[in-house]
Amino acid sequence: FRTPLTLTLGPLDDLRAGLHGPLSQPMKTQIDLARRNAARVLDLINQILDLARVEAGRTPLRARRLDVGALAAAVVQSFRPYAERKALTLDSDLPAGPVLAWADPEQLEKVLSNLLSNAVKFTPEGGTVRLSVAAGLDTVRIAVRDSGPGIPAAEQARVFDRFHRVEATAGAQPGTGIGLALARELTELHGGSLTVESEEGFGSTFTVALKAGRAHLAPEQIVEDAAAPWTPPARSPVPPPAVADETVADAPAADDVTTVLVVDDNAEIRSFVRQHLAPTYRVVEAPDGAAGLEAARSLLPDLVLSDVMMPGMDGYALCRALRNDPETDFIPVILLTARAEAEDRLTGLREQADDYITKPFDVRELVARVDNLIALRKRLRDRFAGTVETLHAAPVPAESEDRKFLEQVRAAIEADLGDDDLSVERLARRVAHSRGHLHRRLRELIDESPSDLIRRLRLERAAQLLEARAGSVAEIAYSVGFKSVAHFSNRFHDHFGVRPSDWAAARSQQPADTSPPTD
Repeated sequence: FRTPLTLTLGPLDDLRAGLHGPLSQPMKTQIDLARRNAARVLDLINQILDLARVEAGRTPLRARRLDVGALAAAVVQSFRPYAERKALTLDSDLPAGPVLAWADPEQLEKVLSNLLSNAVKFTPEGGTVRLSVAAGLDTVRIAVRDSGPGIPAAEQARVFDRFHRVEATAGAQPGTGIGLALARELTELHGGSLTVESEEGFGSTFTVALKAGRAHLAPEQIVEDAAAPWTPPARSPVPPPAVADETVADAPAADDVTTVLVVDDNAEIRSFVRQHLAPTYRVVEAPDGAAGLEAARSLLPDLVLSDVMMPGMDGYALCRALRNDPETDFIPVILLTARAEAEDRLTGLREQADDYITKPFDVRELVARVDNLIALRKRLRDRFAGTVETLHAAPVPAESEDRKFLEQVRAAIEADLGDDDLSVERLARRVAHSRGHLHRRLRELIDESPSDLIRRLRLERAAQLLEARAGSVAEIAYSVGFKSVAHFSNRFHDHFGVRPSDWAAARSQQPADTSPPTD
């Protein structure tokens, strides 16, 4: 693992340093993204290797007399940028004087870093994380307390198991279930213990207990130092991960601009997908399922591309909410996830997702699938719009939600066809849509606005009545909701190419229509 990662990170560093020529800013951004995530993979691999070595008894302990308080203060300081990025309060409660213990500074730092990383990761904005150090007669205790969601009692016995993740938060934050297992193994390597106390809704406290003195350590585990205790060197701050921003929307665009909503709690994934879709589509971003649902309801995008594992409302719940809302049930949904098992794919399809793409993905395949789904919607719209005399002449499956919606709209218009006060607002209320949603959905399906559709249906009904000689031009104009006969005549001519008074004669000169009636 480390060899190919070295051959990934090294060339990226060379490129970033300009060794092969100057780079544009977009190129630098892409290289930084690749290097940051390759380094993250290396860190995960190092943790897995550390855990394997400890469990195999191959990790040597190099304990020395050190100031636990000074080490803890240095680790806390390195996490401050991460906490500030999440708007958390990160503080420490340390004794005024040195707190001495015999420990391996490198391994103890890994323990504290894992505990602080988890605490900051799972504590919501505005919360508090505190590290405290206390010295007893025979024990030195280091406690990390957070104000996060807490751990269910049934999960606490397994929280230190390798690869185990608390089910209630497994989709809320990225993780592997390695950190706590490694922290426990390294603590026990010192002859100490790592315990947890937690209550749902009130946060968690992880406590490291180290024995005082060095009598519990084997001679080969001790590094003889000078009389002065070890003190921590200066260290670089822990780089904060990309934090999900608020929903990002482009400037208002025209109704016919194809829009893709990207929902993912990883800001770098959203940015990467946006970069590849933006040349063709208007791209809107949302950092979680709840924000994505709100954006989908307000914007009615042409397609939703959503991650599955997100805090709060996950991708499955988002897909289900979209399908259960008559204003959004027609929007295609692609689920994007690291879960590649067949059962996970079936779960996504059961939630009526239109497609399911696993990570890591080929961005060309992702763009192609987005293009295909949007092209399919456009072909359906063209079929709906291809008929002149009826909304649903093109064959559509009986279970199609689009057909049901169009039937509902047509029935609502025909019920009030003779009412000259029939408005788009009233029609929207009758079909349980907002005016904006009704406008966008009809544009999507038949490429007509609601007002154009009302006028067309009135003209088509008028044509039927004129052909049947059901009354005079004025009577028919009023019966289909026009207030002005002159206005009716002009609109009729614009639509059919002849005046209403000439319609019956023009139809009688055309070949007989042998197609079955559609009304």
